Amino acid sequence: MSDIVHIDGRYALKEHLGAGSCATVYCMQDIITKQIVAVKLEPTTHKPMSHKTHLEHEYQVLSELGGATGLPWPIWFGREGSYQAMVIDNLGPSLDGLLNASPDGALPLHHVAALGLQMITQLKYIHSHHFIHHDIKPQNMLMGLMESKDTVFLIDFGIVKQYRHPSSHIHIPKEKTDELVGTLAFASLSWRDDFEALAYTLLFLCNGSLPWLVSPGN
Repeated sequence: MSDIVHIDGRYALKEHLGAGSCATVYCMQDIITKQIVAVKLEPTTHKPMSHKTHLEHEYQVLSELGGATGLPWPIWFGREGSYQAMVIDNLGPSLDGLLNASPDGALPLHHVAALGLQMITQLKYIHSHHFIHHDIKPQNMLMGLMESKDTVFLIDFGIVKQYRHPSSHIHIPKEKTDELVGTLAFASLSWRDDFEALAYTLLFLCNGSLPWLVSPGN
């Protein structure tokens, strides 16, 4: 992103935070309010303009979910140069990062139980809005900051799918594909079972690994 130092003429680049398969994340600062935010950037050159990008899809899903507790709020979305950009809440470390920093190689059981209860509430809320997250894993769970420091946030809604029609509640048939959706280590046997993936995630946090992983963190 060497060619971009501002987003929307308002958010100034501070530092690189990470990257996924579709987007890169940066820490930026609102030059007016001085608020620290996170910005996700996705190149637009690899898809026809008629096709929705992962970031555009994520923005629409988060907007529909309405910034509920434990979900990042999409502050701004638009195009900046050859990128699409989404400004969202700045959050703290991921549960995977906390696990790696733990001297025991695992998180205390009572902490994992508290996080699990929060995640169950969040998933029930997401499912009540007819969506499935499809990529539940420790890397997609971040702790909040300041007054939200005890709240775990679910992120990365780029591959969220609608599983039933909002008005009729009729289930949408599964798309026929051999492609894995989500992350293999935490993927559920059912194509749309976020709760099974959450169970694997909580076991991973308690033990530092899972039986089918060669080593912790794989």
